[in-house]
Amino acid sequence: MNFSGSYDRAWIQILTPPTLAGQTALVDYSSNYSEADQVSWAYFPAQRRTRMAPDYKYDTPAAAYGGALFWDEGNMFQGRMDRFDFKLTGKKELIVPYNNYRLSQLPTDDVFGAKHINPDAVRWERHRVWVVEATLKSDARHAYSKRTFYVDEDGWTIVEADGYGSRRQDAARRSQLSLPAL
Repeated sequence: MNFSGSYDRAWIQILTPPTLAGQTALVDYSSNYSEADQVSWAYFPAQRRTRMAPDYKYDTPAAAYGGALFWDEGNMFQGRMDRFDFKLTGKKELIVPYNNYRLSQLPTDDVFGAKHINPDAVRWERHRVWVVEATLKSDARHAYSKRTFYVDEDGWTIVEADGYGSRRQDAARRSQLSLPAL
């Protein structure tokens, strides 16, 4: 089967702080990178222009998320897979955020703390996950030299991911909260 077109589009708009409010990004993720690359556009209100944004990929910090995420960390991993060697290493049980239906019904103050989500607002569950390791190719560049993805056995979505810097001392853990579709 030959897929073409895009498999996902991300529309991201900054609401606050006022100095960045209105900045918008649209990223079109290709379903077949051998035919078409990822295409991104950015709108900057001060310039009143929309421009191509070719750097909105890989390990470029995403300003829309305060620089706390790289562009390829949307949905835990998004974009080209060409910089890493991927290996399925097995299955294990982890305690992961899962079935967070109540989260969307709680008051905002009960969900968000000063610097992170309130862990008591999140439903955690022991769940089976597949473990996928991604190791940076020797001829590639990325802020992470190794990544580990924990893929939900039932839904086939990445529920948690670890990223390790080149010295393997600095690490980042990301969790994906599943919310009901409204």
